[in-house]
Amino acid sequence: MQSLSPTLHASAVIIGNQAILIRGKSGVGKTSLGHLLVHNAASFGFAYSCWLADDRVLVNTIHNALIAIAPPHIFEKVELYGLGIMNVTALPKSKIALIIDINPQEKQNRLAEPNEYFTLIEGVKVPFLHIDRCGNQQLQLIFVAYTAILRAKWPIC
Repeated sequence: MQSLSPTLHASAVIIGNQAILIRGKSGVGKTSLGHLLVHNAASFGFAYSCWLADDRVLVNTIHNALIAIAPPHIFEKVELYGLGIMNVTALPKSKIALIIDINPQEKQNRLAEPNEYFTLIEGVKVPFLHIDRCGNQQLQLIFVAYTAILRAKWPIC
């Protein structure tokens, strides 16, 4: 079954061979986190990283997998705060392996509740991580979680 959902207010990057979808309100740092992930992937052992989409992402379900798709009108474009629209290396679509929500109003719990390790989008259960800001500590957490997901060892407990 294949269905196309509305456009999500999110950014997406490809690390290795799958995507990380970053959600959050305007101005919380979705693009900044995407930039950090793309530019630090090699130092965490990933041979490939690039952008998929910035600010808007289409989501498609195919064979119980969630696929991120770049809207054609913003493909290969990223808006960097204070610099404007920049051209970037990007791929047009990828399977989503992890969803990150950035919400500075919610303090991150030291330990997630069992029901907080996954989220449901378009009927597909996807590994999930909540962060309250984006910085080096969160970057390490994201790469540890992402590596565990790719090795089928999520949740870590």
